[in-house]
Amino acid sequence: MKITVEEETVSCPFEKELAQMKEDNDLREAQGTSVLTSSTYQIGEIIENKEVQEATREKIQYQVEEIRVKDQIDMKEFSEEYFIPDFESKIKSWLNEDGTLKEHERYPLKENGTPDQTNAEKVQGQFVVVHVKAKNAGEDAVDTMLAPLLYTYEQQVNNTLQQVYRYTNASESYQFLSGEMPVYQNIQENTENEKQHIFFKELQSGEEAEYTLIYVIDKDQVQDAYLQFFEGAGLVKVEK
Repeated sequence: MKITVEEETVSCPFEKELAQMKEDNDLREAQGTSVLTSSTYQIGEIIENKEVQEATREKIQYQVEEIRVKDQIDMKEFSEEYFIPDFESKIKSWLNEDGTLKEHERYPLKENGTPDQTNAEKVQGQFVVVHVKAKNAGEDAVDTMLAPLLYTYEQQVNNTLQQVYRYTNASESYQFLSGEMPVYQNIQENTENEKQHIFFKELQSGEEAEYTLIYVIDKDQVQDAYLQFFEGAGLVKVEK
């Protein structure tokens, strides 16, 4: 907010405070969270959160059965109907005829978390195809989040992993593809309201669900990519 008096621009007293609050928030987002390396799991291991189970009595278990990193996807293997953003309007325009992704532009993030638009660079994306099994091992039905989030972490010297945000996409339309959520999920039960609740499925006691997810990530970020099943816990490293 600006107040103009006799052709001079004077900042409101709270304007600097608001700007500082925004800068602090951007910095926190850029720094991300820290996770103990003991919170990581291998492919095939049962992933569960004991703290959540004790607090809610919900006992959801996950198991990553396979991870594949691919340069291209075969549309004969992955049906268009299971892509979460609308395939024709959101995804198809970013695919080459051979199933690879077109190059896109990104901006590096400054220390305060804002994009440096003076240093745009073109990069290539890859697909991360994940096969997951979820099981409700509790006594009651649970509206279960099927999709883990895909984040990048850096190894620290104190046996922790630090979540990092290095870049943001220059194209808003590409943002639909390369966020932390999958672009493909072959279990879709809650399709109302433009698929706002599509990542959830109600699992009855003892029920299992097996499904495939596809994520998009920049090729040079794959080595630091992890699937995160719980807040600050339940990490599985993406291996090529």
